[in-house]
Amino acid sequence: MKKRILFAAFLLIFSLSFTACGDDAAKTNGDSKDNEVKQEQKQAEDEITFDDAASHITYASFNSMSLDGMNIDVKASIQGDFTKQLEESMEAKYVPFANELIQGMKLNYNLQYKFDKENKKPMFSLSYGILNNDKKILDVSVFSDEKAVSFALPTLSKKGFSINYHSLAQNMDDEDKEAFAKILKIDFEKYVNLVLEDMTLYEFYEANLSKYKALYDEFLNASITDTKKEGSITEYTLNMDYDKAMDLYKKLLETAKDDIDLQKLIIAKSLLVIDELISSEDYKAMGYDLAELEESKAELEAKKDTGFGEEWTNGIQKAIADLNMANEDKEEILESLKNSNIVYVIKINGNKFDSATVSMDITDPETNETYKITTEAKYGNDVNIAMLESGELFDISGLIQLKSEEMKPYLEENPELLEFIKGFAVDSFTFLAESENMQSIYQLMDKHNLQDDKNMIIMQLQQMKSMFENMSNEQLLMMFGN
Repeated sequence: MKKRILFAAFLLIFSLSFTACGDDAAKTNGDSKDNEVKQEQKQAEDEITFDDAASHITYASFNSMSLDGMNIDVKASIQGDFTKQLEESMEAKYVPFANELIQGMKLNYNLQYKFDKENKKPMFSLSYGILNNDKKILDVSVFSDEKAVSFALPTLSKKGFSINYHSLAQNMDDEDKEAFAKILKIDFEKYVNLVLEDMTLYEFYEANLSKYKALYDEFLNASITDTKKEGSITEYTLNMDYDKAMDLYKKLLETAKDDIDLQKLIIAKSLLVIDELISSEDYKAMGYDLAELEESKAELEAKKDTGFGEEWTNGIQKAIADLNMANEDKEEILESLKNSNIVYVIKINGNKFDSATVSMDITDPETNETYKITTEAKYGNDVNIAMLESGELFDISGLIQLKSEEMKPYLEENPELLEFIKGFAVDSFTFLAESENMQSIYQLMDKHNLQDDKNMIIMQLQQMKSMFENMSNEQLLMMFGN
């Protein structure tokens, strides 16, 4: 348990630091700064210049993430001939279709985040989609604010699910309800401010992790093959080498192994967090035991001048040994990575990321085929987080806490949920059988003389649609057991 508390404190420090980093994440405590001061601060940060590319890239990466708003849009695709792999897993007649289908597939990921400073709560939306010839065939959307989290599959149905925190609490016993209410009220930003102490993350990085920054900067600067400047945009091209990356990781670990200052930093920040957990009584909401927290604090106090000792050294040595073992491993995936060529093209607008493109050419050691994986990320601070229409959402807060034997009685008492399930199923099968988005896949099946398979799939989907359209609530209940 002691180790769990120590790890939790460590994880809390660094995860919150990276989550809430940015141009004003640590320099503001909510609404203490007016817009004019913040604008002057941002302008000053945009005018900062750097002597080397690595510092510019690192600063821009930290500076691009902001509590005021972060919007990252990522697209990924893969190119190559998968014929040999597909021949091992399916009938020969399906191989050309499957190979071309993969070529037309793209993944799309969008994350939007902002911190509601008035309520001191984060808001975010996340969408993940699979596209074929630039048309979505499946996507998942998640939205969260201080009131609820909602989920939807927008391409399949306009209907979605939500979990309302207030409704969730109504089904808890009094003790759990009280703890849950306290969790919702925790001000996590104060822990970030405790750790960073009025510094931005980059300032903290420079001040406390300079040895690691020097190693990382050396690696980045050596990887840059081209630099272009056009207006406010600086474009860096980096060619990443697998062996050099492994060498960097080893150097970072070797440096950390004997770094007493780093250990003291972690202990000092952990003590700050533990003290705040105790004094604010946040530990109760997080489920920690006070006696164990105080014992962990005493152990850390005893090590604050000497570091963690052998426990730290042995842990780092094991990590180095594991890294060496992985590097010597001859498994196919590692051999592929060693034969890969990874190129990063990073565009920085002023001192913030504009976009980053990663191209990876991987050669399969068994087939000698080369595959090109491309990922494009676009960064911005314009956030438009819109919750799904409330009329299209069904609150399943009461449902998710049920045991399997309680499910059927609950559904009998809530026939509107059964109607919702039926409607969701009908929408989904309608999309799969009849939507314009799916036509590109069906046309590809025609191209590869798979008309009979296509017709069979569409017929089965339409039958499923019809079945749910005509299904009574009693019949649907039978699907959930006796």
